[in-house]
Amino acid sequence: MYDELRSFMSADQYATCCDLALHSEEKRFFNDALGKLCTELVRMPVTYEQDGAGMNAIAYLNYFNHNSDAWITELDVLPEQRQAFGLISLGGMPPELGYIDLVELLKNDFALDLYWKPKRLIRIGEEIDQ
Repeated sequence: MYDELRSFMSADQYATCCDLALHSEEKRFFNDALGKLCTELVRMPVTYEQDGAGMNAIAYLNYFNHNSDAWITELDVLPEQRQAFGLISLGGMPPELGYIDLVELLKNDFALDLYWKPKRLIRIGEEIDQ
């Protein structure tokens, strides 16, 4: 259904979202959200496209798990290497810019935020500080 999302969601989240998009009372929401995610993935910058932007770079995706978040600014998705660049905060620690292994995020039960709207990293930092 939304095959391009398979690499960006855990198998459980992908199956649940597709099922909800087909069979739930909220199928319109899930179809809209999944469609928007597919569009964002196509438009997202690849590695180094936002190089030099620092905290002015735009985070297009957000992954979360308990008190950890990863905000993805660039993707480098190849069959042999699925990584991203962005801002990550693990266990409530201060966020750091760096490379993020998407496979490891999904192995550790990070979920892709269906409600996320792209925003600059500086704004995310301000929201964390509040």
